[in-house]
Amino acid sequence: MIIKAGKGHRFVVIFRGKGLEGPLTDADPHREGLPVPKVAPVKRQVREGEESRQAGAEFYKAALPAIAGKKPANGFLMRGIAHQPEIPLFQDRYGLRPGCIAVYPMYRAWRSWWA
Repeated sequence: MIIKAGKGHRFVVIFRGKGLEGPLTDADPHREGLPVPKVAPVKRQVREGEESRQAGAEFYKAALPAIAGKKPANGFLMRGIAHQPEIPLFQDRYGLRPGCIAVYPMYRAWRSWWA
């Protein structure tokens, strides 16, 4: 597992291992005061995603007690739980060598997080 800080309150968690498949539902109630829902595979009729759901649940189980009582954050919500898509390389698809300039911290080095 890899945890990377993002900008402000954001962070990225990368789970690696066999059988991990997304997407999963968000663990965000989208309203204050509501309980945090448990994540579940989006495709409920298929077993795909069950290992990912378990990995997310284990992460919550380990991380929430570690930050309980801390300030300014004593909890977190996981959203956008998905898998790395298979995207052809720009060079393979278009025959060009790409370049990129990114100044917003959340976009910098995004590709290196997955590698």
